[in-house]
Amino acid sequence: HLSVRSLNGSRPAGGGFLTDEWGGGALFDLGVHPIAVALLAAAAARPSGRAAWVSARLEGGDGHSTDEHAEVTVGFDTGLAASVESSWRPGPLVWDAQAASVAGVVRAELLPRPGLEHNGEPVALAEVTAPVPELEEYGYLGQLHAFAGHLATRTRPAMDAVFGRLVLDVVCAAYQSAGLGGATIPLPFGGPRDLTPLQLWRRGTP
Repeated sequence: HLSVRSLNGSRPAGGGFLTDEWGGGALFDLGVHPIAVALLAAAAARPSGRAAWVSARLEGGDGHSTDEHAEVTVGFDTGLAASVESSWRPGPLVWDAQAASVAGVVRAELLPRPGLEHNGEPVALAEVTAPVPELEEYGYLGQLHAFAGHLATRTRPAMDAVFGRLVLDVVCAAYQSAGLGGATIPLPFGGPRDLTPLQLWRRGTP
């Protein structure tokens, strides 16, 4: 079992997120982050090939025409089906990830404060030394160090343009799936590339 959530507890206050021009709603805004975490956490499993797929359900909200709540399932070639949830609905702020197997359960809390549990017991995190704790707690310093290392060794990083394209494939497939009533959409996404995610949702046809 693998599940990742990004529940912001409120809608964005500005920035055009609730407009058609933005191209998508809560899934497009928030969902890319838990989708990326799910893809990374799945490790050797691949969200591509004949057995990979996406299914999704989106719900709108009052006062705007975008999606406000999204529930997405990503199927991997190993048979793993990861669930991803993102939402602007009122409620507590919850950004977390949980992975379970016959051997145990690991849960990571990302927001509002980083935390880690194994089988329900807290796991001590490394002491933060950065002057701005968030830069270290949320991996920004680690990303910069890793990027510099890849530049020095001329090796390919795990999160590159190819990975970004994969995340976008999952997002587009999810919007198309929701427009088709939760239909299973194979990966890689083979739908039109000239439509925004919102347009894929509203179009409702492959």
